Amino acid sequence: MVTAERVALDEELERAFDRKRTNFLEDYDLKAKPALIWQARPSNPLKVDISSEKLREAMRGGGGPTTDDGWWRGFKMSWHPSLVFDGLASTMDSGSAGWVSEIHIDGHLLAGLWTFPESAPGSTNPVAGIADFYVNAFRDFTYLAGKVFEAAGASGVVHLTATMHQADKLALVANPGRVVVSAPKRRTLRWPISAVSPTELPRAGSEMAAQFMRVYGRKASNP
Repeated sequence: MVTAERVALDEELERAFDRKRTNFLEDYDLKAKPALIWQARPSNPLKVDISSEKLREAMRGGGGPTTDDGWWRGFKMSWHPSLVFDGLASTMDSGSAGWVSEIHIDGHLLAGLWTFPESAPGSTNPVAGIADFYVNAFRDFTYLAGKVFEAAGASGVVHLTATMHQADKLALVANPGRVVVSAPKRRTLRWPISAVSPTELPRAGSEMAAQFMRVYGRKASNP
């Protein structure tokens, strides 16, 4: 049975996540660009100590030692996080890195990437596409969330979602930039806000990755 309290909580979460996402899009000039954005926050109130070296190390570690890609680096950093208005960010660069992660003082974690392969490379009008290996970014983010929230001393379940911004500009491509599935019709695709325990984050990441591949009528190789 859905209670009034549950409805109120869901509405509050939707507003909070939307507000953070809107700010993120503005901060990194992404309103008109396709992007993948992940968000998570613990259910219990949290004030993050952004001076904590343990927290900074968790941010630098990104998706963990098994990540190995040349697009978003598994959200791993070879430098120190930067101070920003809301807390810490993986870079002060406003866009050229092609990805960023942030932990806010209120415990809200975000990561986004906007570096994509090109369809029809070498043509006069190449456009962005997306490849099936982007499923790995879902695993990277949930790993990052587990480590960051552990370092920050978070408790309770984790609320988690993802968004494909300007999804209608992202066809599925394969090497060498060949379009294999057209872009979806919807401009924005947003995953439902789920509530999982910290130990369930890897499973949640796999389920989100599977939903990502379903956008293109495909199965994730490791759902």
